[in-house]
Amino acid sequence: MELGLAGTAFVVTGASRGLGLAGAQALSDEGARVVLRARTRSKWPPRRAGRGVTADLADPEAPARLVGAAL
Repeated sequence: MELGLAGTAFVVTGASRGLGLAGAQALSDEGARVVLRARTRSKWPPRRAGRGVTADLADPEAPARLVGAAL
């Protein structure tokens, strides 16, 4: 399916498994740049759909780091 997402950027939280990972993979397959967020590095699957960033969203600086990584 062509959604016209090439060149766009997305931040996907809860992306280490399940629906978050599947959504990130679908976005990546459409040509989007994807930043995946998980709380711990050990949660990352061996094959990611984008750039992984370890961040706890309870940290007030985490959202800015995720957006910076996406840009």
